[in-house]
Amino acid sequence: MFGRPGQDHRDLRGCRASRGFRDPAGRRAAGAAVAYAHVHADGTVDAANSKNVTAANVTTDASFPGAYCFHDLPFSFNNAVVSVDWSDLSHFADPMGIVQFALKNPTSNVCVNMNDIQGIVFTSDGGVGFIPHAFFIIFN
Repeated sequence: MFGRPGQDHRDLRGCRASRGFRDPAGRRAAGAAVAYAHVHADGTVDAANSKNVTAANVTTDASFPGAYCFHDLPFSFNNAVVSVDWSDLSHFADPMGIVQFALKNPTSNVCVNMNDIQGIVFTSDGGVGFIPHAFFIIFN
């Protein structure tokens, strides 16, 4: 329940969002995201909902629909977390959307002829093949 009993919750103001965790010297604390992005199914980056990742850092692989190659990122990171953008389910035959992230390029047949591959996202409908789908990614 929000507020005092009997109080109309529509009158409450939201909490002020944090500007991220900082250490005593004002530096970004460990664990805060160094970058994030909302990537559309066609590989374009939603700049309004992204930080430190641009369209120049994401390339799709025409031979593997559903493969998104991340390269030339202007930061270093230890891991990435990816989730499906459920706002458009039209790309999935099965509502069980799957996204996977591979650090570097563990395979030689995806993102071929691309330099400085730092990670690959694969999107799938939960079936056999890869299907292009929008997703969110956070780099830590």
